[in-house]
Amino acid sequence: MKTPQVRGTPASKAAANARRPSFRQRGYGTRWDKLSRRFRQENPLCVECLSHGVTTPSQVTDHIVPHRGDEALLWDESNLQALCHTCHNRKTRRGE
Repeated sequence: MKTPQVRGTPASKAAANARRPSFRQRGYGTRWDKLSRRFRQENPLCVECLSHGVTTPSQVTDHIVPHRGDEALLWDESNLQALCHTCHNRKTRRGE
């Protein structure tokens, strides 16, 4: 009998990650790499840290509204924000 996975446990997270398409399969190819790099050059600071008066270099180009495969949202630069890894991970954990 298979042990049930409790939501939020390391086992359930590993199972969810195993089912998730890869970064490249989700549309993040060379075109995204170029857009992301340019966006972060134009937006060198984390917007979330700045909102709290802290100056932190941006490290991630994040979609404000998750695109979930929607090409229009994926490439819409008005839907992008520059974040540091800490702020991006916090946002991701909250499920935003």
